[in-house]
Amino acid sequence: MGLESGSQRILDLLDKGITIQESIEAVKSLTKHGILASASFMMGMPEEKPADIIKTLKLIFRLYKINPEIDIIGPLIFRPYPASKLFLKCQKIGFLIAGYLKEYIYV
Repeated sequence: MGLESGSQRILDLLDKGITIQESIEAVKSLTKHGILASASFMMGMPEEKPADIIKTLKLIFRLYKINPEIDIIGPLIFRPYPASKLFLKCQKIGFLIAGYLKEYIYV
């Protein structure tokens, strides 16, 4: 699941259409039914503040308390994908933008 952040403000910026509580309930429900949850997070979004990062880390620790076997991916560094709303915003505020899609791939 791309939960992305523990900050509702950042989730709203990303237009995720989910709440922190829904993310928590999803992990609880999967755990209850014996399904191993996998959740990815990212940081470094435009307008993200240190307090938002702390909220993300707190959510990750909370999810570990719900299910110590949860597969947490990240937090990965935010990469704005071409033509997305956030890509255009990043261009406006001066983020360095890759010229080709292959430049978004990391090993």
